[in-house]
Amino acid sequence: MKNKTWVVSGLLVAACLACLGGSAARAQDSGSKVDVFVGYSYLNHSVNTAYCGGYIGDCFDPGIHGVAASVVFNMNRHIGLEANFADNNGTNTAWTENQTYSATDYYTDALKEQDGVFTYLFGPKITEPIGSFELWTHFLAGGGHAHTAFKYSQTGEDDGTYSDVTNSFFRGNGFAMEVGGGADWVHGRLAVRMLEVDYLHGNANLNGVCTGYDCTNGSSVYSVTTQSSMSDLRVSLGMVVRLGKK
Repeated sequence: MKNKTWVVSGLLVAACLACLGGSAARAQDSGSKVDVFVGYSYLNHSVNTAYCGGYIGDCFDPGIHGVAASVVFNMNRHIGLEANFADNNGTNTAWTENQTYSATDYYTDALKEQDGVFTYLFGPKITEPIGSFELWTHFLAGGGHAHTAFKYSQTGEDDGTYSDVTNSFFRGNGFAMEVGGGADWVHGRLAVRMLEVDYLHGNANLNGVCTGYDCTNGSSVYSVTTQSSMSDLRVSLGMVVRLGKK
């Protein structure tokens, strides 16, 4: 968490210093009226909630991939209003574990996790053109939808073949906010978003259902309501189309 904060903070400081340096060299064009961005997005995300009401919690997650898009309406060369959308999804094996007690008593445990996060955010964007580049930062707030599914399986032998599968699924909506910035390489009506780094924070009330023997209350179907929070790092890159001239 500290590493994420330092990365984003450093980027924001660099962007703010660039904005304050009004005497720095500026791009030759007069800017665009509307910027449309579409690109790839990586979210370092794990839904921090319990599996089946507490049986397993906060599992390892290598992150999820997806797409990001935004539209910026520029009021002048430095200030714009942004609408930002991103959708990240992924499936991974959270962990596996082998347990051996004897030649006829052994198990293999495995947990697969499927996550998805969609956000819709709005707010100001501040830009400073320097030569053929634009350094920028934005402060966005809005909402999001998160869903996560777990499949826990245990197979092996306990004086006979043994197999057990437990599934759970959570989904919900909540508040989200994002702060960060990036750098664009401008070529006339097109620009390359070389890098965008954002800190995404949010929370949501998730509703879910657990089915299987390993649900917390021992029944085959168990309804779950829980609170989930996000404190994630998002990295994006792609292309920007610059429409109109100021």
